[in-house]
Amino acid sequence: NDDSPKGTVADHYLRFVREILDVLDKYDEMKGYYFIMDNAKSHKEIQDIFNERNRDYKCVYLRCCE
Repeated sequence: NDDSPKGTVADHYLRFVREILDVLDKYDEMKGYYFIMDNAKSHKEIQDIFNERNRDYKCVYLRCCE
């Protein structure tokens, strides 16, 4: 019985975003760009990642379809 998590979990996603931002931070021309994502709760944590080093990126959250 394998109870290990399957697929991508929030921690993996957030680590991926941090690694991408570390690369983007090396290029001044990338500053001020927007990240567009859905309204998932884990995606709201990305704003905290932007703020942790005063990164000059912004989030735009898509509205949920009803």
